[in-house]
Amino acid sequence: MTTQSNNTSPAAEQSPIDRAREIASKHLDPLAPYFLSIVRAACGFFLAAHGLAKIHNVERFTAALERKGFPAAAMFAWLAIFGELVCGTLLGLGAATRPAAAFCSITMFVAVLSSHLKDMANIGGKGGSSFEYPMLLALVALSFVFTGPGPAGVDAIVMARNEDEPAPTPEPAK
Repeated sequence: MTTQSNNTSPAAEQSPIDRAREIASKHLDPLAPYFLSIVRAACGFFLAAHGLAKIHNVERFTAALERKGFPAAAMFAWLAIFGELVCGTLLGLGAATRPAAAFCSITMFVAVLSSHLKDMANIGGKGGSSFEYPMLLALVALSFVFTGPGPAGVDAIVMARNEDEPAPTPEPAK
């Protein structure tokens, strides 16, 4: 009487989908925080580019805000430029990430509500991207209010440096 040995390994018992999940988890999961840093940098620098365009046409931008009925249109124009150019740059660099991301997202939500909401009905058609793009920037920026900068950014470097340094010891009182 011969016995057959059961040479099935745990990997052989896995379905192809489970095996793909295992491989993806093993190789991709460790990279996820770095990918978030790439998304943060892209969002920030796209916002900064919009702010840079506005600063070169601040009078035209202010006039557009006046036509929309903004009170103190010049102040709102400069706040939008600050939110996009300065805070977008900070977000892109991962510096003061959470407050910069908050200011960016508020700036973009104001833009969506004041200028782009009417284009929401056109999503997937002509003019829909006028709503989609600022809304996407607002939501991506908002996500970094909650997640922070990720491992590749100025904030992460500063935090790592602070963890390496011993805490200062107070001088004894005399």
